[in-house]
Amino acid sequence: MRDIANGEKLGNLLVIKEVERKVFPSGTSRRMFLCKCDCGNVIKTSQEHLLKGKNLMCKSCSSRKSIKIAQKANLKHGEAYGKGYTKLYGVWAAMKRRCQNPNAIWYDQYGGRGIKVCTEWQDYILFRLWALSAGYKEGLTIDRIDVNGDYCPENCRWVDVKTQQNNRRDNIKDYGISIEALAEKTGIKVKTLYERRRKNKNISLEELTESADVCKKKINGMTIPEIEKLTGINRKNLYARLERNPNITFEELTKDVESCKIRVFGKTIPELAKETGIKSGTLRGRLKRNPSIALEELIKPV
Repeated sequence: MRDIANGEKLGNLLVIKEVERKVFPSGTSRRMFLCKCDCGNVIKTSQEHLLKGKNLMCKSCSSRKSIKIAQKANLKHGEAYGKGYTKLYGVWAAMKRRCQNPNAIWYDQYGGRGIKVCTEWQDYILFRLWALSAGYKEGLTIDRIDVNGDYCPENCRWVDVKTQQNNRRDNIKDYGISIEALAEKTGIKVKTLYERRRKNKNISLEELTESADVCKKKINGMTIPEIEKLTGINRKNLYARLERNPNITFEELTKDVESCKIRVFGKTIPELAKETGIKSGTLRGRLKRNPSIALEELIKPV
């Protein structure tokens, strides 16, 4: 790599002098130079960056250059900063990208399925005129009424995020109701419902919502949360046992309850766990390994 002389001009930077090398934790180092930018700012940059054409201006000038590039791109469609339409321009660009660019992350869900942007909307100005006349405002998102139809004035509207989620293709395809609405109706978490669909694309509505009945089911007159409170057994374990065997008896469901009722130094495991902050499972494990364990050892911080 060639030497850099004092007074040499590289891009916007005038080299003043070489300064102390920059040493990295790995032990390697780089030659550093003090430079003055055309704007008057003085910065330090490496020999490598100077010779490879990197950082040939200060950060302030670099930021201004980036803004000008973005402005120039938007000005192509009359979208200069400050006119209030840059967000809408982004919506239009993203719509075209997912339908027309095979390298786009969501292309397989849009262009890959044959979804197109109509000829009229290839022109941003025409898209903007439609958007403003159709009630566009920030916070709304473009939504296709027919999830299998194209992006065109007849098939699009502006809605909030919740409405769009309810109109998702994977929501209404099999059940006639959105996953979000189903979660609200059954009390099952949205994440749980989506995870079940991911594992089984052909899952029935009954299987998808089966734990809704499990949540309401009573055993010996008690719900799972009530049994958890009584026994100290985690409700996830109780639900798992009940899902594996819907006809499970109370004794089988609470088979670990005896360990919860055992009193150690006058207290149950759940009581000790609450008092010490140590998990019940940790305390039970210690007690199982050593039934004669001393209190100090049992409640020793993890």
